[in-house]
Amino acid sequence: MSETIPDSPYAAWIAWIDGFAAGQTPAAADKLVPLGDPRLEGYAAERILERISAALAKRLGLWSKTLDRELAATFRRPGASLGPTLIAARRRLNQVREELNAAPLTTEIRADALRATDGLAANTQRELEEQLRRMPGASAALAEVRRTALAARPDHDVRA
Repeated sequence: MSETIPDSPYAAWIAWIDGFAAGQTPAAADKLVPLGDPRLEGYAAERILERISAALAKRLGLWSKTLDRELAATFRRPGASLGPTLIAARRRLNQVREELNAAPLTTEIRADALRATDGLAANTQRELEEQLRRMPGASAALAEVRRTALAARPDHDVRA
């Protein structure tokens, strides 16, 4: 069991990490002590880094499961468009990016986390396109998936 001092820099990070991992609005990032600050040295800094890594994996796993569930529901509806499902998934992934950018992570940690996020989007896009290429009569759906790239940033979301 982890012991934290209420209102400590470590406790603030844990609250943010727990909210981030669960896909909830994390605690205010502007109240976090930047990683690398002397108040977060040694074991505390190591634990925070471990928890950020685990939280990102959990959050991206939640994103994947949600997308899988939504895609399955869309495919069960004859004639349903994949566009809205993919746009919603992209918005959720962009929210992850925004939360990572708002937190006072080190440049290296932020870059690694964003690379992992972008990598998941690219891999998911490739896998979805590959599945649709193998499905008979799915050329229109494939074209829609290609137009609605999961990796696009918010300023590319023209189909709001």
